[in-house]
Amino acid sequence: MNCQPRVEAAMVNARIRETVRGSNAKVAYVGPLTEFNHDCEHLGTGPETLTEIAEGRHPFCSTLSNAKNPAIIVGAGLLERSDKDAIFSAVETIVKNGNVVRPYWNGFNVLLLNAAQAAALDLGPVPESIQSIESAKFVYLMGADDECGFGKASK
Repeated sequence: MNCQPRVEAAMVNARIRETVRGSNAKVAYVGPLTEFNHDCEHLGTGPETLTEIAEGRHPFCSTLSNAKNPAIIVGAGLLERSDKDAIFSAVETIVKNGNVVRPYWNGFNVLLLNAAQAAALDLGPVPESIQSIESAKFVYLMGADDECGFGKASK
């Protein structure tokens, strides 16, 4: 949903492509029209498509419910949208209804834009707010290769 693994995460895309070619897995996406290097079904472009799937009204629901190990990949860009709460509510319903998360399978994924974000979230050294960073006298950035949105603090 709203991610382009081919552009954002080449290794993830390679794994998806390998799975599609090796097992004829079905891949579908919600978002703007884009090119994939594997077979992919375009379900729709916006939140209304997610609502249809969550409510069981979309034709793709039967494919999702019959999948052996369904997986959902959500793009990190959704976290920045003003309607993110409604979107994640629909995604949560899809995850429950599609049996995406169960005791020995977790098929719910968020594709982060920076690889180090996942480790930082696991370890916990994430600042409470941008104000806490801006007021810091010293900020140690290990492996940060972007400006991290610090504004004046990055200069």
